[in-house]
Amino acid sequence: MRCVAARRTDRRGRARLIHQDPRTGEDLPEDPDARAHLFSGTDHIGPAPEMKKIMPLANPPHELDPALVLRALFVQLEQWVCDRREPGPSQVPRRANGTAATREQVLEQIRAIFPDAALPDPEHLPWTPVIDPNSTELPLALGDPLIALVSTVDEHGNELAGIRLPDLAAGTAAYTGWNPRIHMDGLPDVLCEMLGSRLTSGSPTTPDTAAIQAAARALADHRFLLPEDLDRAVDQSSSST
Repeated sequence: MRCVAARRTDRRGRARLIHQDPRTGEDLPEDPDARAHLFSGTDHIGPAPEMKKIMPLANPPHELDPALVLRALFVQLEQWVCDRREPGPSQVPRRANGTAATREQVLEQIRAIFPDAALPDPEHLPWTPVIDPNSTELPLALGDPLIALVSTVDEHGNELAGIRLPDLAAGTAAYTGWNPRIHMDGLPDVLCEMLGSRLTSGSPTTPDTAAIQAAARALADHRFLLPEDLDRAVDQSSSST
């Protein structure tokens, strides 16, 4: 059965398993009957400001909402199954186009752009170990971490790979899919699960409406936004930035 699969930013790197070789980091070929998409900069929770206010977050959260893109992807799925109209290729980090990097490399990119931002301790990031499939002894011995590559970021700190919502094109902030837990003396700065960060330079900026509109039109051109949702997407982006 054909499907369009979508995922949000995952600092664990688990979603890479459908498009990256976990032992070499090399790109896997596209499955002709499936699509996988990274929603750049989004987190797992989405727009839930009241919930995020009470979470112990080190960085300010964001309210990116991928609902309009999801709506367009459902239409793509219907057109694929019913009309045989194939969607475009998957939008995921790829070594082939230079958009895939290790989590440590991306954190260094963010540190260079936002030196005052709270970052997780790299050595305490969640990891997926190599496990001997023939082992019958418990507890299982955990080997070295498998390779986890995520999207590189642009000069504003926003992910280059994936479906980029108009907010990212405005460049007034960096939207991430991760946010460390507020610092606690004596404890590592681990991730606060499923929540993202909105990182800024500190000085207020005016949203670039023209850039937001152009980004929304580009999404519509690639069938990641329905034409009737264009104005709504621009309004959402302008208010969030």
